Amino acid sequence: MLDENKIWVRKELSSFEQKDESKSWKISLFTLFYSYLFLVGSFYFSTLNLWYGLFLIIPVMIGFSRCFILLHDAGHNALFQAKWKNELIGRIAGFLIFIPFSVWQQIHNRHHGSIGNLDKRDINPEVLVLTIEEYEKASWIKKIGYRLFRSALVRFVVVPIFFYVLGRIPLPFLDKKVNLQILLNNVLIAIIIYVIIQYGFVLNVLVVYVLPLLLYSSFAFAIIYLQHQFEETYWGEKESYDYFDACFQGSSFLEFGKFFTWLTGNIGYHHIHHYNANIPFYNLPLAHEKVEDKVRITKVRFWSILQHIQCKVWDSENRKLVRIKSK
Repeated sequence: MLDENKIWVRKELSSFEQKDESKSWKISLFTLFYSYLFLVGSFYFSTLNLWYGLFLIIPVMIGFSRCFILLHDAGHNALFQAKWKNELIGRIAGFLIFIPFSVWQQIHNRHHGSIGNLDKRDINPEVLVLTIEEYEKASWIKKIGYRLFRSALVRFVVVPIFFYVLGRIPLPFLDKKVNLQILLNNVLIAIIIYVIIQYGFVLNVLVVYVLPLLLYSSFAFAIIYLQHQFEETYWGEKESYDYFDACFQGSSFLEFGKFFTWLTGNIGYHHIHHYNANIPFYNLPLAHEKVEDKVRITKVRFWSILQHIQCKVWDSENRKLVRIKSK
C-alpha cells in the first residue's frame, strides 16, 4: 500500500506528463536535419580525402546522441500525443543510429517493468547482477565469465557491437510484428550496403559512420551502466520489493555538467524518468525540482565510473553493490 508521500510524488509528477507538441516538433525536426546534414557533409569531405571525413566526427557524434533521445522518448510515446507521430520520429532517428525502433521499444519497456527486481533478472535486459551468495556458489568458469561480462572492456566496447548485431536478428521472445519489422529494416540496410559496395564507398562509410557510431556507443553504454549499476543502488525480491524505491533509489541522478546534460537529453534525471516514463525529456529537470525533497536520491558523478564498475556483486545484507573479495 502506498504511503501519503508516495501518493503525493506520483500525483505531482503526473502534472509534468503534458507534451508540448510545438516544442517536440521543433526539437525533432532540427535534430534530424542537423544529424543527417552533418553525416552527409562528413561523407562528402571523405570523398575529397578519406581522412577529411574525421573533421566532422564530433558534430556527427552529437547528432547520434540527440537522435537517441528522440528514439528513447518516442519509444515511451512521450514526445507526442498521437502514437503514429512518436513512431515516425522514432523510426527515422533509430534508422540513423542503427537501432530498429520496435526492437528498442519492446526490450526497453521490459527493462522498465522489472527494474531492481531480483526475481525478474531473467527478463530484464539490464546488466546481469549476482548476489554474493550466488557468486560464491558458482563454478569457476561461471565466475570468470561473470567477471569478464562486467568488465569495462566488455561493457563499453564489446556489448555495443553485440547490441547492434542482435538488433538485426528476429528473436523468439519478440513480437511477430517486431520481428517482421526487423526483416524489412534489414532489407533496406542490405540495399544500402549493396550500393555502398558497388560505388566503392566502404572505407568512407567506415570512417564517417561506423567509427563515430562506435565511439558514441561506448560513451552511451557507460551512461546506461551508471544509471543502475552504482554502489548505493537498489535490488529487492519477493515481498521486500518496492517499485517506488527501485526507481528512486535504484536509478541514479547522474551529474556531468550542463553540456552533457543537454547532449543526453536530461537522461541524468533517470530516477524521475523511471518512475514516470510519460514525462518528456525536456520536463525532467522541473519534475526533479518539484519532488527532490520528498524522495531519496543518489547522486552519481559520471567521472566516478571507474570506481563503480569495480562493484560487481549484490550484498543483500548491507544492501549495496560491492567488490568481489579475493580469497
